[in-house]
Amino acid sequence: MSKSFGNYPDPRETIEKYGADAIRFYLMSGTLMKGEDMTFSEAGIQESIKRVLLPLWNAYTFFATYANIDGWEYASFFKGDERSE
Repeated sequence: MSKSFGNYPDPRETIEKYGADAIRFYLMSGTLMKGEDMTFSEAGIQESIKRVLLPLWNAYTFFATYANIDGWEYASFFKGDERSE
């Protein structure tokens, strides 16, 4: 990718479309972290969303849903309250 050729997606549009976290995970999981060359692609960002962010979001949603149903509280969990046992 070259700035003079303009053969890269606009960073602001990419962030608005996918979000900064998806781009961070894509860059961290790529060869860039190993010090090698990297080809930037929007398909790679979509793949990082499918493999990292969606499972993480689903796990959080599952936990939050059932924690609210059961009345689980963070503070009581660590105080040794009988409700946490």
